[in-house]
Parts: sequence; structure tokens; C-alpha cells
Amino acid sequence: MSKMKEVMMHPWGYGIDVRVYFKDVKDCMYHTAYLQGGITHNMLQRLINMAGQDHPEGVPSKQPTKAELYVYRMYGKDKEYQQFDRVITMSEEQCKRIWSYE
Repeated sequence: MSKMKEVMMHPWGYGIDVRVYFKDVKDCMYHTAYLQGGITHNMLQRLINMAGQDHPEGVPSKQPTKAELYVYRMYGKDKEYQQFDRVITMSEEQCKRIWSYE
């Protein structure tokens, strides 16, 4: 069995790059997380609220205009292989329901 097939036989979980956009903020706010096992709605909500806590322009007081979550499947004991899975895009209305950063 090749090394690649061997690694693919051991799914680890997911890597998620979260990008949150605001109307009057130059750069997006971001956060990267590695989640072992599955992904739930509550996890995604927490990730969006965690995004950009260290953003150089500070945290805007208004809710985001959109959010993008880039999801990667991670394989191997040390997450040595990742495979792009999907992009989850959330509208302003969806972000409004979950944005609770203060």
C-alpha cells in the first residue's frame, strides 16, 4: 500500500479557515481551527465569533456583512495530509443571527 493510501485510511478531522468581512473594515477578520471528529453548527458559530480577536483594527461593533469558512479534511496521526472539502458562505442575515462578539 502506498504512503498516500495509508494516510487516507486514517481520517483525523477538519481544518477550517474562517474569514469574516465587515462593511467599513479594510481586511477580513480571520481564525484557523483544527477540529477532531465532526463539525456542528455550534462549533461554526464559535469559530465565527472567535475570528479576528487579534485584528489590528480592533473588533467592529456592527455585525459582519458575510463570512466564509474554508473546510479541509485532515488525514494522518499528525494531520500530515489535507484535502480541500468545501466553502461555506454565510450572508449578512445569517451572520446577524450568530454574531455575539463584544
